[in-house]
Amino acid sequence: MKYRIPAVALSLVLALGGCRGAEVPAGAADNSETWKIGISFPTTDLIYRETMMELLKEYEKDHPEVDFIIRDGESSQRRQNRDVLDMLEESVDGIILIPYTMEAPVPVIRYANEKNVLVLILDNEVIRSSTARTIGFVGADHEKMGEQAAELLVKSLEKRFPEETSWNVIYLTGVAESSGALDRDEGIRAVLDQNPRVQVIGTYNGEFTDEKAQSIMEDCLNVYPEIHGVICQNDLMAEGCVYALEAKGMAGSISVIGIDGQRSVAEKIAEGEIDGTVWQNPEMAVDAVKRLTDYLEGDLRSGNIYTEIVPLTPDNVQEYLDEGLAW
Repeated sequence: MKYRIPAVALSLVLALGGCRGAEVPAGAADNSETWKIGISFPTTDLIYRETMMELLKEYEKDHPEVDFIIRDGESSQRRQNRDVLDMLEESVDGIILIPYTMEAPVPVIRYANEKNVLVLILDNEVIRSSTARTIGFVGADHEKMGEQAAELLVKSLEKRFPEETSWNVIYLTGVAESSGALDRDEGIRAVLDQNPRVQVIGTYNGEFTDEKAQSIMEDCLNVYPEIHGVICQNDLMAEGCVYALEAKGMAGSISVIGIDGQRSVAEKIAEGEIDGTVWQNPEMAVDAVKRLTDYLEGDLRSGNIYTEIVPLTPDNVQEYLDEGLAW
């Protein structure tokens, strides 16, 4: 899958401050013709993760200087930690870790430090630890994404229900203890809590899946007499809510907001069934590989690389669909 990059699209900002786990190991690996890199996914069930995987496999085919060992933690932190230990036994030069939770990967990061193997964090962050050092973080600012999603919800509610003195909102969260879910929650609540017209009448864990979100939304439509909007911590859950609304003949009747910017949701925005999402680029996975190999080759900067995020609305979504940027 290729991505064209117009002026509005991807830019990277290198922030040379510390991240939650971005302290620098003692040294980088020796130069080598081929870098063996372990890449640990918490799951590949999500469309965003599947796209990351496709991009990494394509990159590996085109770059003989890298050899990937890719593992899927299958939504289990214990399984993911085991995967990382196995990678270390295979003498990888570095590890790119998308942590399932913030705290539980710390022991295996510490063990990687002891074996002098570099660790770079991708997409979800880990807690700061002086004994578990990483060379930085690559990914989007999830708290900012949450803020932007909540702002989209408020604008949508103002447009759809201008006469209502208050709006009843359902809020679906993701995997507990993952930094993405926690940070998006901070951003969403920071905006919604400041608006007296927004009444969050129910908060439920949709586990980032469309099936769970659909079931929750079906129950909510039966329980609550009036719902004006729903905000979801990812796009799959927003789609699940739309499926429930479609089954009731209510698609397009309330505000639905997601986060991530997957193409199927962008299409539903264009069709009027979803009111907005916040786009991020799965090519951050390739950016992480480039950052790690740069470090292995002697560029010893540490810190965070934040990838651009863009709110998608009915006003601009067609531009992204036309450019092929929505994945």
